[in-house]
Amino acid sequence: MRWRRPVSDRRPLAVVAAAVLAVALAGCGIAKDPLGVTLGDASSAASSAALALEQHDDGRLTKAAAATMVDDARTELATAGKQLAELSTSGEQTAVQRDALDVLARSVQHVHEASADLGSSRARDLIDRLRADADDLERLEQAAVDAR
Repeated sequence: MRWRRPVSDRRPLAVVAAAVLAVALAGCGIAKDPLGVTLGDASSAASSAALALEQHDDGRLTKAAAATMVDDARTELATAGKQLAELSTSGEQTAVQRDALDVLARSVQHVHEASADLGSSRARDLIDRLRADADDLERLEQAAVDAR
């Protein structure tokens, strides 16, 4: 014969389970800010390109692997630029969007230069520029969240 808990002992467990489910479902409805998400992706792409250049320059990454990472970053930045241009913003987010498009254009230019000059003496300069771009995009991401 199997021992079963009395029904009164199961109620607190059911209440806790229902509360956890309600909180989980409520969290699913929270939408992330598209401007902030796009800027976060762009910042990561610029950082990835800088990392690829740095590792190649330090001899820890082959030219082919670095070129692939830089090309992936270029694709991510181009996608972010397209998404940013298509976003409909208002208020303070419009200013953030405008600034972000300028930084993204600069980042894309730096990634193009990195791709063309992979392994050149300009690598350290491009690493610094891409890191600065990533920092600017991260700062704009926070500004987008604050302006929301």
